[in-house]
Amino acid sequence: MATDRLLISKEDFYEYKSIVQNSDPSRIMNYVREAQKFDLVSVINKELIEDIQENLNVTRNQNLIPLIKPVLCYYSYARYINFGNVSDSATGFVQKINEFSIPISEKMIARLATGARTLALGYAEDLVKFLNDNKTIYTLWKSGCGVQSSGKGSFSITEISRT
Repeated sequence: MATDRLLISKEDFYEYKSIVQNSDPSRIMNYVREAQKFDLVSVINKELIEDIQENLNVTRNQNLIPLIKPVLCYYSYARYINFGNVSDSATGFVQKINEFSIPISEKMIARLATGARTLALGYAEDLVKFLNDNKTIYTLWKSGCGVQSSGKGSFSITEISRT
């Protein structure tokens, strides 16, 4: 089924020094399918993603791939950061530790994953801008879809009237 086609490969990670400096891209590939299915759809609509998967060799879709690659690489890396050092064993979930290392805190892992997601969102803005600028070519692109403003998830304090 073409809709299961991954849009990036292990080799695509080598362009991003911050990812491959201490990580093996073949281990990160385990998280690409999830990032593509759950994170990329927060940037571009599902119909466009399916068209890219099914018609990967079409020029218009080939032009999108360089913009999609960093988004997927960093979203996949964020997933890897969260789950890469945990293994499911016969006795439950374990974290590998050796005599020369100490585990980092959950807070630091969360911070690293958030940093990777932030980079993905930065690249996603470029992708969305390109799609908006070329919406006549990408007819499946739904304007208004994609990266939300920086206010997403924020709150504001308003005055409460006293009666």
